Amino acid sequence: MTGAVRAYVGEGMEIDAGSLDVLADAPEMKALAEGLSLGFAGLATANLVTAVATVSGKIEAYIGAQAADNATAVMTDIDVNDGAVTVVADGFMNAKADTDGGGFGGVVARGEFKPTAIVSGVTSAYVRDGVNMDAGSLDVSAGKNDGVDRVQYLADASSIVANLSFGVAVQDAAALATVSGATEAYVGASNGRIRGGLAGAKLDINGAVNVKARADIDADADTDGGGGSFGVTLTSFKPTATAGGSTRAYAGDGLNLKTT
Repeated sequence: MTGAVRAYVGEGMEIDAGSLDVLADAPEMKALAEGLSLGFAGLATANLVTAVATVSGKIEAYIGAQAADNATAVMTDIDVNDGAVTVVADGFMNAKADTDGGGFGGVVARGEFKPTAIVSGVTSAYVRDGVNMDAGSLDVSAGKNDGVDRVQYLADASSIVANLSFGVAVQDAAALATVSGATEAYVGASNGRIRGGLAGAKLDINGAVNVKARADIDADADTDGGGGSFGVTLTSFKPTATAGGSTRAYAGDGLNLKTT
């Protein structure tokens, strides 16, 4: 599952208002993959089931240039006087993969099940370099601006296998759950971009400036099963869960900020 949810005030815009709220929210970006196999045979049965669920969405709320671009020398002016400017990006990215099944073989029963769940999305809130702003306060937040909410990433892979044989029963379940998402909030140039924008642009904030990033990153891999054989039973369960990624809040290159 791929896609983008964006809310933004782009380069070259001029806004004169009492306040400004920029919110990009994806309550759930979900990919679900399921596999089920049941086999019966007089001599031998074999099942190979794979299920892959991937979420690589992008959620962005921003003012100025988009993160992948350098800021250009154009006027982007936000004037709310003593009002508040709020930029918030929030979401839940969920990949779930399940494979279940089994079989009966008179001589040999083999089951191989491989669910894979991957989350590699990005959630960003930012005010770029080159933005000229006059405001009473500025809040930039990845995760809703309530001090509690977090951007959520969840990868869940599970497999249940059962085989029965009068000879040899073989069970192989390998569940893989991986999260490598990024959550970020910043003012100034994006990480890896050079400073830019119109010369003299300044964030003139009369009150507080808050830049916050919060994330909840979970990877869950489960394998389970049972089997029976009047001869030999071979079982291999390999759950692997990796919860990685990055969460960062920072001031980037090219920031010109005045606050009182």
